[in-house]
Amino acid sequence: MHTISSSLGNDNITLSGVKIFSLDNRTLRVLGVEQQAKLKLYSILGAEVLKTNFIGTGANNLALPYLKTGIYILELDTNKGVLNKKIIIE
Repeated sequence: MHTISSSLGNDNITLSGVKIFSLDNRTLRVLGVEQQAKLKLYSILGAEVLKTNFIGTGANNLALPYLKTGIYILELDTNKGVLNKKIIIE
């Protein structure tokens, strides 16, 4: 899985330190979130494939479901703003 450095839309400046990447094809790591957050993952066609809530501890590992190779859109929503990223799963 790869994340694209450019984001979709306007990122809230308070989320500029957040980093999201994969440890492997089954685990997503979210760094820099210190509050309650909601994470959603959508297929490129708009189907929601993952929805989870978590309390940020600075470094959180989130389990991914089995996903086919392709492009996905990740939405991270916190009380400091919303961050959208494009993710490529190989």
